[in-house]
Amino acid sequence: MRNTVGTPRDSVTDIILRNRATLRLFKADTEEQFIDSIDKVFEADAIDVFIDELCAIWEKKEIFNAESDHRTLDGDHLTVLISMPIPKTGAEARSVSVTILDITERKKRCEKAKNGFVDYWRIRYRES
Repeated sequence: MRNTVGTPRDSVTDIILRNRATLRLFKADTEEQFIDSIDKVFEADAIDVFIDELCAIWEKKEIFNAESDHRTLDGDHLTVLISMPIPKTGAEARSVSVTILDITERKKRCEKAKNGFVDYWRIRYRES
């Protein structure tokens, strides 16, 4: 989904259809607003995720999954899990459903738990 000529409409990957959940997730009011602002939702790791996707296609994997950081159109951080089947034929590749699951809060809770665990053992070590 990298822009090759400078505008989202000229991208390598065509975005054919979005559902209302996607628009809500990225805080877009309309499909037009989402497409016109698609370059604003990607974080620095987007190119790595895209390369991993191409590798999954090359390796003929059944499905591609990746965790990725994004931004809403309001600038809020999102961590999402992206999942999509890898098409086997040109006809299948014409329309591929991509699932985007918001795991932002889960990641925050895991990080908080991990930090608490480290703090616990740090205190235990100092006490011994």
